[in-house]
Amino acid sequence: RSQIPAAASTANLHGERNMRLHATCKMRVRVSSDCPVVAMLRPRSGDAQWMVSERYELHPWVTTTEYVDVFGNLCQRLTVPKGDMRIEVEMIMEAEAAIAVAPDAEAVAVRDLPSDTLKYLLQSRYCPSDKMEDRALQITGDTKSGYAQVEAIRRWIHEHLEYRYGVSDGSTDALDTLADGAGVCRDFSHVAIGLCRACLLYTSPSPRDGLLS
Repeated sequence: RSQIPAAASTANLHGERNMRLHATCKMRVRVSSDCPVVAMLRPRSGDAQWMVSERYELHPWVTTTEYVDVFGNLCQRLTVPKGDMRIEVEMIMEAEAAIAVAPDAEAVAVRDLPSDTLKYLLQSRYCPSDKMEDRALQITGDTKSGYAQVEAIRRWIHEHLEYRYGVSDGSTDALDTLADGAGVCRDFSHVAIGLCRACLLYTSPSPRDGLLS
């Protein structure tokens, strides 16, 4: 279970207001034998968010190492011992209070994209964008290519998908969420990414910029 209390606000050097978020997460894992695990317990600091403080407790305590995957996520490797394990995470993050917007931003043509971004146009296990083109066109209609398409997709998700626990699990992809009409944060992200990629918009879950970049 996770909990995010109300945010406090601070000011940066330019007098702009930032949000300071206090988040906690507690989970209990039970395994029948020692189980190697790759976890993602730590958000990254970046341009739009900064880790102020963090605390981690593993009961029982086990050795943990960390690496950065190809998408920039901080990944922790550990072995959960046979039986029960309790994991507790607490952190304070400082983030920009307002989301950056650019209503007049146009889409970058595929031919002009840097080579290392092309993988973010492809379908994936949870974002089968190759099967979402019809829905993407239905949602975006004749809107201008670029930011306007992204905003149309964001607005559609807000208006048509219900935030509800228990609908999805570890195997749920974006098509499942569209069919169910409900899900949680990760499901909304998968839908948004899949629809954007179906519009040939370079889209990735970004630890630096938030949901989409």
